[in-house]
Amino acid sequence: MRQDPWGEFRSPELDEFIRQVRLFKNKLQTKFKLLGWWVIIAVVLGLWILSGIYIVRPDQAGVIQRFGAYTYTTDPGPHWHLPFPIERVTKPQVKKVQRLEVGFRTVRVGPPSQYRSIPEESLMLTGDENI
Repeated sequence: MRQDPWGEFRSPELDEFIRQVRLFKNKLQTKFKLLGWWVIIAVVLGLWILSGIYIVRPDQAGVIQRFGAYTYTTDPGPHWHLPFPIERVTKPQVKKVQRLEVGFRTVRVGPPSQYRSIPEESLMLTGDENI
């Protein structure tokens, strides 16, 4: 039996057990430090892969560009693409009608439609410089 610094007696078996526990603790700390880095890398990689999920609304089309060049177009719904910086998605509204009236104005819509002419706007200069 040995006396510890606090005046209590301990057996050699207890000293050996405490030494084994400390060794086990040090091994676990080393493994968890290494495992911690792998977990961080896995989480970052998983988030990067999940960033490729996108949803195209019914009035849109998904245009996929790989390294800036057009690759393909997707229909409405949920999709996945290779994440940034490999592919990029733009979602233009393809069902939206944009209309510009030059030289006339719509007075009444519907069958039959009525239009009002505006001759100042309908004048234009062509390539051969004729009006």
